[in-house]
Amino acid sequence: MRKDILLKTAPLFFLSLFSNQAFAQNSENQKETIENKEFTLPDPTRYEAFYDIKTGLYYLYPKIGNLVVGEPLVMTPLQYSQYIQVKQAREYYNEKFDSRKALADKKKKEEFRRE
Repeated sequence: MRKDILLKTAPLFFLSLFSNQAFAQNSENQKETIENKEFTLPDPTRYEAFYDIKTGLYYLYPKIGNLVVGEPLVMTPLQYSQYIQVKQAREYYNEKFDSRKALADKKKKEEFRRE
């Protein structure tokens, strides 16, 4: 008798558990107060260049701290000068982008405080 009651009520019990929906804080006028920030870590690898007088080539050694972590890149003087130009241009534009982004973030914060 108990098993019959248990078998009949068990499905109803499980249905009642999964049929209810919770509605919490569904206000459309609510402002977001949490900012999602992306965190990125810069690449710790830096390249140190050495010029070999005998061969007339540049050797770029990948280093992390003072430890060489890979095979060197070998470049001619022309390739090395192009590499330096590209690297300097990338650094310049990254610096400009970061300063504009900081200015835009500052404006957003000021607008948020006004509201």
